[in-house]
Amino acid sequence: MSAKAAVIEYSVSLSGSNEFPVNASPGIGFGLVSYDNAAHTLSLQVNFSGLVTTNASGAPSGTTASHIHAPTTAPFFQNAGVATTTPSFAGFPLGVTSGSYSNTLDLTLSSSFNPSFITANGGTPAGAESALASAMAGGLAYWNIHSTAFGGGEIRGFLVPVPRTLNAGFVCSWGRRLRLAITTEELTLTLETANAGSIEPAFFYRRRKRFKSSSFQRDSTRRIWTPPGAAGPLAGRGWTATRYKSCAIGSRGCGRCPRSFR
Repeated sequence: MSAKAAVIEYSVSLSGSNEFPVNASPGIGFGLVSYDNAAHTLSLQVNFSGLVTTNASGAPSGTTASHIHAPTTAPFFQNAGVATTTPSFAGFPLGVTSGSYSNTLDLTLSSSFNPSFITANGGTPAGAESALASAMAGGLAYWNIHSTAFGGGEIRGFLVPVPRTLNAGFVCSWGRRLRLAITTEELTLTLETANAGSIEPAFFYRRRKRFKSSSFQRDSTRRIWTPPGAAGPLAGRGWTATRYKSCAIGSRGCGRCPRSFR
C-alpha cells in the first residue's frame, strides 16, 4: 500500500466470458471500485443484468453472493479465494437476475474481510488491507457475482486501474503555457493558450531511455502521442519530453523552450 494518501479508482467489466472456466451466461455488469488509502475505505458500485433465470435442472436461478476475490496467481487470470466480506457483501441484492449495489467498506474492521484472508495476511485488518491493495494494483483481484445456476460465479471482472492524468507544464519565454498531460496509456502535448499553434517534440524520454517522436503513433492533430508498447512496459508515469523541433510560435530550434520538463 502506498504511503502517499490517494484515492485509487478501478473499473470492472463483468461477464461470463471472464469467469474461469468461462460460461455461456448472457449476463453483464459494470462497476467502479474506489480505494482510499488514507481513510482506509473501499467504495463499491455495480450494475448488473441479464443473468440466467433457471439453472440446469430448470429451477429458478438468481444471485446468491458477491465478493472481491484475491490474489490470483497471475494478472487478470485464474481463480482466487474470497478476500472481502463473507458470505456476501452486506446488502447485496440476492435471488435476482439484475440489480444495482452501492456500499463502502471500512477496511479497519475485521467484518470487511473473509476471516481466512485476514489469517493469511498477518492476522490483522491492516495486513489484509495491504494485501488487498497490492492485489488490486497488480491486476490480481476480481469482483465476482455468484448465482444458483453458477455457484462458482456467473459473471466476474478484474479490477482495472482507471487512467489518471498527470499534468506538468511551464511558460516559455514567448509567454505561452505548455502542458504535457500523461495518462497510463498516452501522452498529450498541447498548448493551453488559444490560437497558439502546434508544437512537436523531437524526443521523449523515460527512465534514461530516449525514443524518437517519429516512433510514436499520433492523431491527425499531432497533439496525441501514444508511445510504442503503450499497453505494456512503456505505459505509465516517468516520461519527459524535450527538444521541441517545431513550434508555430517561434522558429525551428529557437531555443526558447526548456530542454525538458516533467
